[in-house]
Order: sequence, then structure tokens, then C-alpha cells
Amino acid sequence: MPYKLRASRTSAKAKQDDIKKEADTTTGSENKKVATTESWIKQELDPQRLALFPDLLVDALSSGGVQLIRCGHPRTGSPSLFALVKNKPARLFELVFHSTTEGFCSFLIDQSVEKDGRLITATPFDARFLVLDKLRKVNKFVEISDYFEGDMIQIVDGLKLDAIADTKEVCGRQLAKYNEERVLKWLEAKVQRLAKVLQDKEIPCGAVARSKLLKKEKDENDIRSYEDYICSTVEIVREYIADALGDLLEKRLGIDRKRSLKERDIDASDHTSPNPKRKKIDQEPAEDYMKQTSVINETKATPKLTAAQKKLASCDKTGMKSIMSFFGRKN
Repeated sequence: MPYKLRASRTSAKAKQDDIKKEADTTTGSENKKVATTESWIKQELDPQRLALFPDLLVDALSSGGVQLIRCGHPRTGSPSLFALVKNKPARLFELVFHSTTEGFCSFLIDQSVEKDGRLITATPFDARFLVLDKLRKVNKFVEISDYFEGDMIQIVDGLKLDAIADTKEVCGRQLAKYNEERVLKWLEAKVQRLAKVLQDKEIPCGAVARSKLLKKEKDENDIRSYEDYICSTVEIVREYIADALGDLLEKRLGIDRKRSLKERDIDASDHTSPNPKRKKIDQEPAEDYMKQTSVINETKATPKLTAAQKKLASCDKTGMKSIMSFFGRKN
């Protein structure tokens, strides 16, 4: 779907103002004026979106070289949205809509309020994750292009499948078969590269992020090792592979999932406890603050009465019942 530049919201509003004025001046009867005004009021401006895209995708959008593709997610199988950049070679980006946990948010843009407060991000996506899911299910030599259609074919045709499968050519057709050892080696390399980048750039994530945000003081416990980043990046990679394959990857990397989750829960409870216990100190208070409290209570001034309260106090209340007596239980 080619990208079309749209006029700004301000210009669109001004254009509608001109249409409304022209309709009011040219309409013959009062009823027609009312109908024209009501139809103008019912018109809605195109919603605006707030997005964070890489430069490559932005340049391709301006030239109309982007195609939106809906494809099944490699882990869940649910429909996901991707952006295909029709360059040579073609590039694939995953579009993710971010929102608050409550789901209620909006943006203030210029002089308007956008009720859809979701933020759209586009990140480069390795299409081999899509191919990996197909190969794992059939586990025999197949032609990958048979499982995709449309513009996705030009993506899978240019992939290097040697990293995840056994490949061979038969009668000019490229065939591939799932190879578990190659897949695990490929995933392990991805995890290590991502962990190295996060560590070099000092980007906190997962348990590291929780510690950075909730604990201000810097001590030896805050210095996370390379293994901590490995655990975090494995969780990221697991979002795009089957659970069984994720377990094999953790076993290959020597990660004890149950232990790591338990340590994270303990770390979170230490920092996010709603009623943290205060540290006991040996130093006793130098003054008795209870004496000062009793003096303040004794010298507390009597509140002044208003004119109405003084008048009520001076009245003769002989024989008068309290208002609460009317609500008592009758014998």
C-alpha cells in the first residue's frame, strides 16, 4: 500500500471552514442551511498517528516504496503487521502498537486531542523467524515459497537459509529442511550479539532495568555481569520462537529458567515491597518527645463559638428531647 502524504490537521480544518461558509452563502432556504451545517459537523478528520520509524523506512514512505503485510506471528500465529520496503534487497520491519496497561490514553497534537494514544514502532525483522516456524512444523525438504504469497515471496527468496536448515537444489528449485542443531547455533549467536550490544551501550533491560530503576545507590550488587544480559536477551528471542525451542536454547546456554525467575521475584520483592521494614539503629533518642506532646494537649485552646452557636447555647433546653431520641427503638 503506497504511502500518501496527507495535509495537516490545521489545513484540513481550514478547508472545512471554507466549505461551511460557502454552503451557508449559496443555500437558498434556512432548512438547507441547517442540513448542510449538520452534515459538516458530522464529518471527522483523519486520525493522526505518532510513530517512531528508522530513517530507511521514512525515506521509503516518502517515495511510496512501502507495502503493509499481515502475516502470522512466528510464536503465537496471531495476525501481525509488517512493513515491506521494496528495495534491493527488500527489508522487513515489524510494526508494534504500544499502549498503557489500562488501555486509556491520548495525545495532544497542536490544538487537537487524538483519542488513540498508541505509539507505533517499527523495528528490523529477520524473516527467517517466519521461515523457521514453517520448517519446524513439516520437518522435511520443502520449497519455502510455497508457504508464502504476494510480496512476501521476494523476501524469502533472498534469505540465507543455510543457517537454519539443510538446503539443496532440485530441478532449479531451492529446497530446505529443518535442522535443529543449526537453528540452536543461529539463535545462540543472535543472543550473544544482542547481549554484547546491550552491555556496551549500557542499556538496562529485564532484571537489570528493575534494579536500575528501583535502586539508586550504586554498589557492587548493581554491576550486572554478562550472564545477566544473556538471560534478558534470551527472553527477547523467546518472543519469536516456540516454547519448546526456547527451552532447548536455554539448556544450550546453561540457563536455569526456574532459578532465574525465582531470583527475579526475590529481587523485585526486595525493591518493590509496599511496606518495607525500616532498619534498626542502636542510637536512642536524646529527648523525651512524649512530654512535649502532653504539654501541647493541655495548652490546646478552646475553639471559638460562632454567633449562632452562642445563641443556641443561651436557649432554655428544659423539656427538649435530643433529635437522636426520635430514631431510637420503640418499646
